[in-house]
Amino acid sequence: MELADYYKKRKRKRFAGKAVFFGGTLLLALFIVWGFFWMPFLRVANINIEGYADGDGVKAALAGYLSSLNKLFLPRNNFFILNTDNIEQILKEKGFDLAEVSKKIPSTLLIHFISTPPLFIFCPPALADEDKTACFYVNSAGAVGERAPKFSESPLPELAIYGQGSAKIGDQILSEQDTDFLGKFLGSLKNLNAAPLKIEISENKDIKIFIKDGWFILTSMDLSADRVSDELRLLLGQKIGDKRSQLEYIDMRFPDKAFYKLKSVN
Repeated sequence: MELADYYKKRKRKRFAGKAVFFGGTLLLALFIVWGFFWMPFLRVANINIEGYADGDGVKAALAGYLSSLNKLFLPRNNFFILNTDNIEQILKEKGFDLAEVSKKIPSTLLIHFISTPPLFIFCPPALADEDKTACFYVNSAGAVGERAPKFSESPLPELAIYGQGSAKIGDQILSEQDTDFLGKFLGSLKNLNAAPLKIEISENKDIKIFIKDGWFILTSMDLSADRVSDELRLLLGQKIGDKRSQLEYIDMRFPDKAFYKLKSVN
């Protein structure tokens, strides 16, 4: 064997030895880092829930996710790995109300349910055909909240929106302007002892409000809620008066104009 070949062979062996050493060191380092994420003091140990009565139900809904592993076979309940957006999404998918999720060092998960009073009940047609109880609350911000139970007589008016065939928790199905109009107008109806049963919103923002006494109101969300409310109050008080039980409808879709029809009496 020539001397040059000998040194080349020796150099390759030395390089191979270093590669094995550094490769082994790197694997050991990765294993140590991987094992670090499994340490108990880095795992979420406490879940604090605010604004929701059934805390055990929330924890049960999250138990499967928090006890599972991610694609790197690391625990999802590791404080640094845990994705709060995923927690919010799981709660939405399992029918809970809107929640804000955050982490508090060293090992606490904070879940704060946003308390916004509901104004309506929305039953998406796409779900209602399959499940008559698939209805949701809609809050004063126009967002879909938690599932609504089945009522024999709903305490809130049912909402039907043109083109809104489906919805899930967190969806914004009404704009701030629309909810502001409806909130003000429904408040005025309450003061006039006219309880709304159902609200239908058309494509052009005309609305049809069915009253529990058997008549309905036509108006538009492009108008001023305060002005429409004042005109309705005057119409019911001065022109219709004690004939309210005979009402069929009131049409208030046009500025400064109001029409009404009484049911024919046989």
